[in-house]
Amino acid sequence: MPRWTKEQELAINQENTNILVSAGAGSGKTAVLSERALRKVKENVNIDEILILTFTKAAAYEMMLRIRKKIQENGFQEQVNRIDKAYITTFDSFALSIVKKYHDRLNLKKEVSIIDEHAINLVKTELLDEIFQKYYQKEDPSFINFITDFSLRDDKEVKKYILDINDKLDLKYDKKEYLDSYLEKYYDFNLVNNKVAEYENMLQDIIHNIESILRELELELDGDDYDNFYQVLLPLLDATSYDEIKSSLDIKLPRLPKNSSESIKKEKDDIKKYIEELINLCLFENKKQMVEDYLSTKNNLKVMIDIILKLDEKITSYKYNHDTFEFVDISKLAIDLVTKYPDIREELKNYFNEIMIDEYQDTSDLQEQFIKLIENHNTYMVGDIKQSIYRFRNANPLIFKEKYDKYAQNIDGIKIDLNKNFRSRKEVLDNINEFFDCVMDDTFGGANYQESHRMVFGNNTYIEEGLTEQNYNINVLNYQIEKDSPYKKYTKDEIEAFLIADDIKKKIENKYQVFDKDTGILRDIEYSDFVILMDRSSKFTLYKKIFEYMKIPLTILRDENIMDQNEVYLIRNILKLLECLEFKKFDNEFKYSFTSIARSYLFSLKDQEIFHIINENLFLETDILKIAQELVSDISTVSLHELLELIIEKFDFSSKIITYGSVEMGLSVLDYFLELASNLEELGYDYHRFIEYLDYIIKNQKQIKIPVSVSDSNSAQIMTIHKSKGLEFPICYYSGLSLSFNVSDLKEKILFDNDYGIILPSFHNGYQDTFYKGLLKKKYMKEEISEKIRLFYVALTRCKEQMIIVSNMESEETTLQEGVVRYAKREQYRSFLDILKSIYAIVEPYIIQVPLDSIYLSQDYKMISMDKKLEEKEADSLIVSEYNGEKSISLESSHFSKTTHDLLTLEKKKNMEKLIKEANELKAELNNETVLQTENAITAKIADNRKIETEALRESVREQQRLIDLQSKILDEQDRARLLDAETDFYNGKYGDPNSSEVRRKLERVQEGIRMDANARHRAESEEVAQSNVRNSEGELLKARKSVEQLKARIAELENSPVLSLNELKQVEGEIAKIENGEKLTFADWEKLYAARKKRDASDQALKEEGYDLSTKASRDDAYKANDDTLKKAREDQAKAVEAQHKAEDELGKATQQLADRRALNAAQDRRDVAQQRNTEAKHKNAEKKEEEDRMQKAVEAQLREQEEQLKKKIREQEKAEKEQKQKYKESLKNPDLSRTGQKKEVKNALGNVSKELAPEIQKAMADGKLSAEESQALSRQFIEAVKAQGIAYNRNLKTLTSYFQETLNVVQRQAKDADQAQKTTESLKTQLEALKKQVITIQRQRRNSGH
Repeated sequence: MPRWTKEQELAINQENTNILVSAGAGSGKTAVLSERALRKVKENVNIDEILILTFTKAAAYEMMLRIRKKIQENGFQEQVNRIDKAYITTFDSFALSIVKKYHDRLNLKKEVSIIDEHAINLVKTELLDEIFQKYYQKEDPSFINFITDFSLRDDKEVKKYILDINDKLDLKYDKKEYLDSYLEKYYDFNLVNNKVAEYENMLQDIIHNIESILRELELELDGDDYDNFYQVLLPLLDATSYDEIKSSLDIKLPRLPKNSSESIKKEKDDIKKYIEELINLCLFENKKQMVEDYLSTKNNLKVMIDIILKLDEKITSYKYNHDTFEFVDISKLAIDLVTKYPDIREELKNYFNEIMIDEYQDTSDLQEQFIKLIENHNTYMVGDIKQSIYRFRNANPLIFKEKYDKYAQNIDGIKIDLNKNFRSRKEVLDNINEFFDCVMDDTFGGANYQESHRMVFGNNTYIEEGLTEQNYNINVLNYQIEKDSPYKKYTKDEIEAFLIADDIKKKIENKYQVFDKDTGILRDIEYSDFVILMDRSSKFTLYKKIFEYMKIPLTILRDENIMDQNEVYLIRNILKLLECLEFKKFDNEFKYSFTSIARSYLFSLKDQEIFHIINENLFLETDILKIAQELVSDISTVSLHELLELIIEKFDFSSKIITYGSVEMGLSVLDYFLELASNLEELGYDYHRFIEYLDYIIKNQKQIKIPVSVSDSNSAQIMTIHKSKGLEFPICYYSGLSLSFNVSDLKEKILFDNDYGIILPSFHNGYQDTFYKGLLKKKYMKEEISEKIRLFYVALTRCKEQMIIVSNMESEETTLQEGVVRYAKREQYRSFLDILKSIYAIVEPYIIQVPLDSIYLSQDYKMISMDKKLEEKEADSLIVSEYNGEKSISLESSHFSKTTHDLLTLEKKKNMEKLIKEANELKAELNNETVLQTENAITAKIADNRKIETEALRESVREQQRLIDLQSKILDEQDRARLLDAETDFYNGKYGDPNSSEVRRKLERVQEGIRMDANARHRAESEEVAQSNVRNSEGELLKARKSVEQLKARIAELENSPVLSLNELKQVEGEIAKIENGEKLTFADWEKLYAARKKRDASDQALKEEGYDLSTKASRDDAYKANDDTLKKAREDQAKAVEAQHKAEDELGKATQQLADRRALNAAQDRRDVAQQRNTEAKHKNAEKKEEEDRMQKAVEAQLREQEEQLKKKIREQEKAEKEQKQKYKESLKNPDLSRTGQKKEVKNALGNVSKELAPEIQKAMADGKLSAEESQALSRQFIEAVKAQGIAYNRNLKTLTSYFQETLNVVQRQAKDADQAQKTTESLKTQLEALKKQVITIQRQRRNSGH
């Protein structure tokens, strides 16, 4: 690499603005970044005033070492002292440091920690179970509908969906606000209409693709043939709306003319595919149904959002109570701090001279939000959008792209392109540029490769010191499997593995030259110079087996999942055993745990012993129970961490682990658990909770991955493309390219997307995805294809000297538009092979057709698994630094290390070798007859030994089967117990009122689920037995074949030996005697004599070398006879072996057929169970429907009865009022105060007694009009009372009294009218009541007629 290029110098020295450095692969970005840090130190910026953010701890550590070395070499010792406290860290670690520093502002303790991923997932699961239980108890109709729609057998699936969506929503900073406003926003009518228009545009894009193909057909077909196509497709081409498109899809394409070219046929097929795609997208009757189906999801989504909000509230409470959070929470808390507290934000802004971000293309939305809040126009971002391959980890490449496009216009910052590559040879870069010019642009891949991302060759040492005559252009090793080929029995993966192995061996043998940049010279290639890169790791085991078979060392580079290790299950079962002892529960769980521990390498008890212990109840006499009881006695006084330490010590894991599997991995697992226990103790974990934790991980098949150290062994390597990121290798192989991209996420019922929100299916007209799912699928596939193009770029740019692609590609026409593969073609990419096929014309010059008969192919590699079980390791050499606290050991595990069902144990093999050695020694000491007898005896003994071992293996298999049967019975008992428990819970009211038919159906569903699970398990067990039989038969067959091959080789060796048979010897000696006794010997006779003697002498010499005594004629004859017998015996043994092979083949055929039959039967039973379950569910739903109708009818009847009662009550009230009015009227007529005669008489009698002051006062008030009518009447009544009491003698008051009485009469008359009106109202109410009674009778008659 030159010191610095002009672009690198600009990237190192540019200041006073935001800077985005687009650094292509191999462009020295890390060197540039560290040099920039050094330059700032030189300019008196402290190293701890620069914030340098990376995405992994390993990258941060490497960056710190680079910068330390640079500033140390330049003499800045003070800065070296500061570097340990410098902010060279990951995003997560920096956010955590901010939260801890300002913990008081967040009302948190300073000891904030990160919670274990599986621990918090277990908590989430339990909290969600609680929420569901409350919903079930409330019997909320909306919730019941939601569960009914999304659950078939139980609610596990819907819970999984809720947890998945909740985790995705956690990535939103404003999660609660987002959910609170979700329904209003996403079900807004205008928004939905816009999405419908977007869907129609998507359909139009497909029609435009058809139009594009049609234009190409116009150039290739005759006029009439083209017109036929055009007329058929015209209605579709003219369609503009969804309804028009759907109505024009009944299309039958015309036939092509005879002898049409392959390209024309391909174009017709493409049109068919697009029409089928349109048909699949136009499943809705019309646009109205599209909208209705989507809107029908609102109720279910409302329930789901309510559950998620409740779950989020509970999880948040749990985290705050324990001061432990997930990394995403820490990011949000950090954003909270700098958002709500301006002083903290300003402090961070002013403290850092610059914020440097490495691998900026992998930034997430939350990380970008945080950086925006603390940056001060001083952000230095380095990355390469072409290498953004972590979308599954929430990386958003659009952040980089948007900034790149904006900075290209010098808006808010500048961009610098580093395109000069110092890693690879020019041929490699030219090949990569050729490929990606055609497939990567802004639309797919996110980068206009042709315009600004082509790599430029920069390492001139390749053409100076590293120049050779070798061809470094890409090789595409292409193979084809013909229909009737004998190689059809091999899979693509097998062929590709053998092909790569063959090429590696040739390169090693031919001393292929590679350039060593460290030494600056060319050298012979080594195994460690090769790497195999694949998209997925599923076939690494196969490659390991084949490479070992081909004698090529191969290291698998992959993080190890400790859940595959036996120590996990041992620890779990030991803890479970302790729990059973503590609570004195000697149930099936106790027996299962005991059996597991007894059979493990800790005790290695035979199955017969275990059965004896269980049957005779001799547990207490075993070492297992003695150790366990000792631990139980102290169990309440020790912490979880201390208990695990005691278990490891008392059960002697450290010394016994060496007898089984990988010591390094086993000890790593134990160390991991000890550290995990310490962390979980902070959450209040005891060993009971730890068992629940382990059960959760095992049940849900979670993975716990840990890195394993790799030794510098000389072996080839195999890894995923993601694992290779940041690495480089001289020779890179690329295989498995035909494997389809993994888009299984799209199969989920419930999905989430930032643009389209939470997407649920509709149950409006039966189960159906909404049109939103179609929009999401289009977006998802475009993003997925873009990422896979970038992933392919990452894969190819790992190579330094030569790329080798292995494929079975067929020719395909390449069509480019403006130098790039057509959009329509690229959106159909479904594999890396599709990418290559789309640019076949560019790839073709580099294709090397490889006939399969030119490489070595064999399925004998499978025999390796009979003796050794492959253990995929991170490295061929696994190093253990400490063992048992004392010894330091190193284990080589480059081969398969776990032994399973080995026919010859190590001890037995040693015995056999000893016997053979004894035989060879006896040959040298004894005469030939004794040797022969001894050899035969030893051979017979070995054969007997093998028979014994074979029978022992079979017995072991039978014992294992008996154990499986026992475990199956145990599980059956557990299932029966579960059924009884469910029924007990039912009668105890756990599901609700036992008298409720709905609760009864809940019980039936639970019981049905248990029975279904049991049936599924039985089928799995039966299939496992069948598979075991197949494996055993395969083992027997491989053994038989191996024996045949060995005997065949032995016979060939004997037949090709110079040793003559006894008859041949006699013939040769007779010929010699005949010639020697002749009188005159010609030259020809001398030649014959010489040849015969030579033949005889060679035979004798060969026998002597084998240890035979030829000193006498008798011993010589015996030796030849013994040799004949050996050959005869070998042939007889071969015949027997061939017969055994045929028998084994028959057995394998039977076992294979039985497996196929079992699988077919299981599949049929699966279908039967599913049908039965659907039938049962349909019956339940029908019953629920009928009950709902009954409830509605009863509700109507109750409502009618209530109305009837109300009417009756109203009638009674009216009748009472009517009576009161009439009574009042009658009484008023009887009142003497209201008759004129009585009134006059009363007045005359009473006027004289009325006070003189009262009458004038009343008269005056009434005359002035100061009294209201009511007050006037009240005073009049008072006046009359006064008249009655005292009597007034003045006749002039008579008029006033008369007037008052007239008003009273008027009131009485009005009351009489009101009474008439009340009578009419009563009659009307009675009429209404009769009508209601008739209505009730009609409804009852309808119910009887319908059968309710």
